[in-house]
Amino acid sequence: MRVVTSEQAVALVARLRTDIDTVREALDVMLRTGEELASPLVWEGTAANRFRDEEWASTRQWALGSVQQLTELQATVDRINQDIMTAGGGLG
Repeated sequence: MRVVTSEQAVALVARLRTDIDTVREALDVMLRTGEELASPLVWEGTAANRFRDEEWASTRQWALGSVQQLTELQATVDRINQDIMTAGGGLG
């Protein structure tokens, strides 16, 4: 089996890492903002309660899951690239 990486692959791994970091940072900011907005001390009423208990609750779970999936994807891509380089398939 041929094992090789290219300069393009190395560059794409680096770009994907940057993209994932950017998305994770944006999700972290959104999570902090949403948590603040979900506080009854900040926002109260029927619609605000519905936001907090339904909409934000499900969006929060989605965002937390997305952060975890992105972290796992980044680790997988890094591991694959490192395994190829270790196997002697670096930039060939």
